[in-house]
Amino acid sequence: MIPLMLAGGFMKAMVRAVLAVALAAAAVVTTGLAQEPPEMDRIAFVIATGPVGGSYMQAGEAIAITISHPPGLGRCEGGGSCGPRGLIATARSSGGSVANALAVQARTAQAALVQGDVLAAAMRGSGPFVKAGALRDLRVVARLHEEVMHVVVSPQSRIRRLADLKGRRIAIDASTTDTEITARNLLAAAGVRFSSLTVRRLPAEQAAESLRARKVDAILVMGVTPVRSLEPLFRRGQARLVAVDNRTLQRLMRGNALYAKASLPAGAYRSSQQVQALGVASVWVVHRSQDPAVVTQVLKAFWAPENRADLETRLGFASLIDARKAAVVGALPLHEGAQRFYGARSP
Repeated sequence: MIPLMLAGGFMKAMVRAVLAVALAAAAVVTTGLAQEPPEMDRIAFVIATGPVGGSYMQAGEAIAITISHPPGLGRCEGGGSCGPRGLIATARSSGGSVANALAVQARTAQAALVQGDVLAAAMRGSGPFVKAGALRDLRVVARLHEEVMHVVVSPQSRIRRLADLKGRRIAIDASTTDTEITARNLLAAAGVRFSSLTVRRLPAEQAAESLRARKVDAILVMGVTPVRSLEPLFRRGQARLVAVDNRTLQRLMRGNALYAKASLPAGAYRSSQQVQALGVASVWVVHRSQDPAVVTQVLKAFWAPENRADLETRLGFASLIDARKAAVVGALPLHEGAQRFYGARSP
């Protein structure tokens, strides 16, 4: 039996030992917590684009990869040019530019790609935006790639110029409402009243089939050349492109800086001849409330020379996106962050 005094001393020693272990463990836990990095702020950046497989969806996906800066991304942590730390950009498919403009105005998307003439209508509150009214909170981040309006007829057709479409049957690509907006503007500038036409609204593939079957006299399709739905027609010798005259183009370009003279080179489609056409620029937009610092950093990443090769690898038509034209948007307002980046002032 241990004497009482020795027992008391033994108990005190045990208590001291237990307390020492507990304090040491607490110190280890505390040290571990102190070394653990704080949770990184996540910045959601949803980009509304267009139908799956379309040029807007492709562009949105490439932009999202280029500007994202999630935790641990090697190229960003290694000194590469990325968006703000914690930015998670995602491309979301949509019904097209009209839906995209409304989504940014309502802040259900942080950014969107919008057709230039659609954006002009949105800012005015005209066309498809009459009911919603002018979307005055939209701001431009950058002008991106151009798409071309294709006016296609059969090789035997007597339609040689846009004015010859008066009273004819036409099909308009109905994959989005955007093509019809451009078609109406183009035909009006050429002196063709839309009400004089018999109009069918069909997906591009069905529109091409209707032309082949002679159910329509012409089809109007918007897209980056070559447009996939048109290729079979040209391959079989069942299509011909109609040129847009200079006077019509000048009328359009005076009213909207996002319209441009485009050239479809010979051989753009099998056996096709070179023709002049209408080009329509796509525009990257955000809400006016978007943090200017975020927008500026996003643009630094997107236009960084070191990111260009990767962008061109991901996006087949990246060559159509010209940094020199990025801020050329006419009367459309630039976002404050874009103004800082380009050194430009919004009109």
